[in-house]
Amino acid sequence: MKYNISTISACLIIFTSLVPRILLAENNVSFGVGSGGKAGAVNISIDYSKVTTDNTVNYMIGGGFGAIFNNDSVSGDILDYSIPHSNYYVIHKQPNPEYAFYTKLGIEPIPGSGLFLFGTGGVSIAEKEDIAVSNATGWLYKLNSASKITGLFGGGAAFYPIGSLISVHCEYDNRRGVVGSVGYRW
Repeated sequence: MKYNISTISACLIIFTSLVPRILLAENNVSFGVGSGGKAGAVNISIDYSKVTTDNTVNYMIGGGFGAIFNNDSVSGDILDYSIPHSNYYVIHKQPNPEYAFYTKLGIEPIPGSGLFLFGTGGVSIAEKEDIAVSNATGWLYKLNSASKITGLFGGGAAFYPIGSLISVHCEYDNRRGVVGSVGYRW
């Protein structure tokens, strides 16, 4: 690939001007609970972000992890070998919670207000299983298993009151639905 010197110089200037600001920004950890979205279930999440509140242009950048409790319960033990006959029907189940990994990027539109608007993007991962149910015995047999990856996107608002170490966040994304969080910053 061929890069010209002005493009490389511009990228280096932008990178070196942002890195110190990110490293010196305040830390924030928040814990959230929510429900809804396409997963249609209760979820919990933990976020870590870096926030500036005393610059001309304030921003937040961070990421998080969430667990969405939309797993299915299956009555009985699932045998992990092939079904020995052809008299069965198939059910589709999700044996474990769905896990979400995401990033957040936001800006304070009104300087000095402590109110940030942000966008969220990431993925959610769920394991899906096809289970054969024997019509003869009622026993369950695991046919196959696959991971399903779904895009996660949304946005919200965070409030970092000036002079307070507590923050509050409200957001919505397509997998977790509405999520409310309370954070601590230092």
